[in-house]
Amino acid sequence: MAATDDVYWRIKQAVAAKIVSLNLEGGDLGNGQGTLEDLGSNVYVQMLPDASNIKFPCVLVTSEGEKEEPTGGTTEHRDMWRPVRVFIADRVSQRFLESEPFYSDWRNTIYRAFHFQKLDGVNEVRGCMIVPEVIYDSKMAQYQFIVSGQVLRFYCQETRR
Repeated sequence: MAATDDVYWRIKQAVAAKIVSLNLEGGDLGNGQGTLEDLGSNVYVQMLPDASNIKFPCVLVTSEGEKEEPTGGTTEHRDMWRPVRVFIADRVSQRFLESEPFYSDWRNTIYRAFHFQKLDGVNEVRGCMIVPEVIYDSKMAQYQFIVSGQVLRFYCQETRR
């Protein structure tokens, strides 16, 4: 078995690919504030959020602070909830208020794309529920970026090995 066969790893990669495919757009901030860049491919799968090698604005996909929840199964398979945190992140700036409608739109678009949906490319996933987190986490200012997060909880039915 290759490490890339791991269900959790494949889920996070598929989440990142789906978010990129949503083509989340920025736009004119008005009042001479310039523009907010499109999100584009600024989607990063990380074990722990790390701002050192990313381009803002971005989405971080991580399992930081989460744990799987076994829910039963049979001798053939096991049922498991696999949570993935998805954070919209951007550097703190004076343009924050003007950028907020874009962040909110991105958050809602991500929610709609995953809630009660299967996940392309990961056959073990039977569905997804979203657990919204704080819309804007003021504690994250210590890291110099603002964050809007959600936990995507994937219900999986996995073959026992």
